[in-house]
Amino acid sequence: MKLQHPLISGNKAQEEVRRSHSLLRAILESSPDGIIAVGNDGELIAVNQRFLEMWGISKVMASGTEKLLMLSDRLKEPEAFMQLVKEWSQEVEATGNGILELKDGRIIELYSEPQRADGEILGRVWRFRHIANKARTEELLQLTQLAIDSNAYAAFWLTEDGKLFYANEAACKSLGYDRSVLLSMTIHDIEPDMSPETWVWHWQEVKLRGSFSLETRYRRADGSLFPVEVTVNPIEFKGKQYNCVLAREITPARQTEIALRQQGERERLVGAIAAKIRQSLDLEEILQTTVDEVRQLLQTDRVLIFRFEADWSGVVTQESVARGWKSILGRGIYDPCFEQSYVRPYREGRVKAIEDIDTANLDKCHRDLLWECQVKANLVVPIVQNAEALSRESLLASSPQTKSANPAAENQIKALTQTRTLWGLLIAHHCSRTRQWQDWEIQLLEQLATHVAIAIKQSTLFEQLEIANQELELIAISDSLTKLANRRRFDQYIDIEWRRAMRQQSWLGLILCDIDYFKLYNDTYGHQAGDACLQKVAEAIDRAVRRPGDLVARYGGEEFAIVLPNTDMAGAMRVAEEIRVRVRGLGIPHSASKIGDIVTLSLGITATFPSPYKSISKFIGLADVALYKAKKEGRDRSIQTRG
Repeated sequence: MKLQHPLISGNKAQEEVRRSHSLLRAILESSPDGIIAVGNDGELIAVNQRFLEMWGISKVMASGTEKLLMLSDRLKEPEAFMQLVKEWSQEVEATGNGILELKDGRIIELYSEPQRADGEILGRVWRFRHIANKARTEELLQLTQLAIDSNAYAAFWLTEDGKLFYANEAACKSLGYDRSVLLSMTIHDIEPDMSPETWVWHWQEVKLRGSFSLETRYRRADGSLFPVEVTVNPIEFKGKQYNCVLAREITPARQTEIALRQQGERERLVGAIAAKIRQSLDLEEILQTTVDEVRQLLQTDRVLIFRFEADWSGVVTQESVARGWKSILGRGIYDPCFEQSYVRPYREGRVKAIEDIDTANLDKCHRDLLWECQVKANLVVPIVQNAEALSRESLLASSPQTKSANPAAENQIKALTQTRTLWGLLIAHHCSRTRQWQDWEIQLLEQLATHVAIAIKQSTLFEQLEIANQELELIAISDSLTKLANRRRFDQYIDIEWRRAMRQQSWLGLILCDIDYFKLYNDTYGHQAGDACLQKVAEAIDRAVRRPGDLVARYGGEEFAIVLPNTDMAGAMRVAEEIRVRVRGLGIPHSASKIGDIVTLSLGITATFPSPYKSISKFIGLADVALYKAKKEGRDRSIQTRG
């Protein structure tokens, strides 16, 4: 027996919850069995009065396991019972029964089964029944049956194959059938939206969730349909499983109440997403919130956002999917029929609502795609950017019936739609059954698609701003001619690496180099040739410095600096010689040079262990001294000075 009430949302439904709970409690107390429900942690969940009377136990004790173990002193074979309690308490999936013989001669049947809710085992239910008291048992069963039969709700039990096993008087009256006729029918006969395939899914979902609530339609004997609210609970009895269904007709007053509740929930959802758009620039978070909230509100099986590529292929970028249905998140999809049949209507803001894909007028490739995704009905709303709002009159003017009669309106629509970018689609998939989409559901998705388009635009602008800021920052630390780091970046970087080397007690190397007789080069070949020479030398130096953590900077004029973290003097000398040889290898003519006929470099190298007793300025000064020595000793060479 499940001690659960239907899951009904909304403040106005509290009385409904209390009534349902009271009904379930009344059924529990009217049972001829002694019943106790114990949680996985051994704590008492529920116990009926019959259990306490049967065993003479006080309500004072809190622990359900202790209550069960107390029964052993009344049994002829307590060890066997205690072993059963231990085994079944440890094996949460176990279901079983047994016979207990008491010291006073009574015989009691024992049944034990796991207690589930939403597919999760919360504990265990133990039932005890006097075998010798059949007359009283039958009387209590009759009273229980009477309570169900006199219930104002339509109540019936369904077997696993969908047959009606039991129906109360309210069910017969609301559906317009004699009981004998009703019990010869199946759920498919009274619920037109419940196909055999849907029933299989529904049965499994009820088993997983433990309780299931939905709004659907029933068909009366005269063929008329009426809306109902249904709550389903799974029940297991003597090894067989049933669905216990409580249903009530949705009256006009109740429909108004539901509509008001749904309107409030829609306004809350749209307001929450609009607020998130204003407060957040995280597009991923905004889009995921949208699909999660829409799926819960529409009570549908899958909601996704699909983004187009230039060729009208695309990918599912966000998804919220109910348990039991496959995920298509990240899936790339290309529908060859799409561009020809759907791009223009979607760009114009058209919504496509399909109640049954098997009967809808769809291209075969589109229907095959929906079948593959397990879809029975879908609702598609375009996400359009850079759109100028189209009036209802303009949209009507663009329809096939009127466009030939109004070419001016047609030209207006063409001009407007050319400025509209179809970014993607917001899609609701109903997989368990066909579905008649309501106007409010369509309007909700249209509103949300508009807010999603705003979020995308806002996020795109922010991303462009970030890129622009990064480019500005790069310009601020880059040399415009050589594209190397500039002097400002050099000063920042050597300070960072000096502090890092000080913390890590590691080497820091530095190379300063100068193009030999560069002033004479400019005087001979001109400044444009001089700029080209600087660019080629800079590229050669940059290629010689291979590690990501090294920095090559234009230090000033024809002078370059190379910062080498974690590099000792020998390593710095190797890099310097690699640079010198590469620049010579360029073979750039320099007829005015006093040491040869090509462009060459002079390099000064130093390396040190930074410490609080040393300074960056003196460190740079040592490299400068080494560079001066290289020039004084004949240029086109590398000279080192230790720090």
